[in-house]
Amino acid sequence: MFFYEYMILFFLCLFVFCKLTCGRCYSKTCLIGKTAIITGGNSGVGYETALALASRGCRVIIADKDDSSVSRQKIIDESTNQHVISKVLDLRSLASVRKFAENMLRSEPRLDILIMNAGIASNKLIHTDDGIQITMQVNYLGHFLLTFLLLECRRRSSNNLTCRL
Repeated sequence: MFFYEYMILFFLCLFVFCKLTCGRCYSKTCLIGKTAIITGGNSGVGYETALALASRGCRVIIADKDDSSVSRQKIIDESTNQHVISKVLDLRSLASVRKFAENMLRSEPRLDILIMNAGIASNKLIHTDDGIQITMQVNYLGHFLLTFLLLECRRRSSNNLTCRL
């Protein structure tokens, strides 16, 4: 009986430790003047990431296939940062990725943070209009193409890039 009491106490302490320390970001880095793009920032982890960046003063661009105006407004209300923008990006279409990247290169003078959060899981063999399996295109090829097309914007902002963790 003595052993089981210690095991229960151990797991209780472990549970309390995890609840108090895990899943929290303690960074206070100021991101005023920085620009971030988050794919899939409409909900879930992407939404929380966008909220965290906006609350630190970052200009956040939410790129999602769905209408993210509601999420955008919630982030503005919670963070009091008016520099949150929502744009349409459908990673299931390489033409949409190219159009989004072209729009970003024209409208954005800098890009400091690029977060590739969007993803899907499918066990069905579904192909996109580009002829690529949908999971491969959304999770890998769409993000790769977007990163490649936005390299010029990243280069423009890399001259004064500072990273403090």
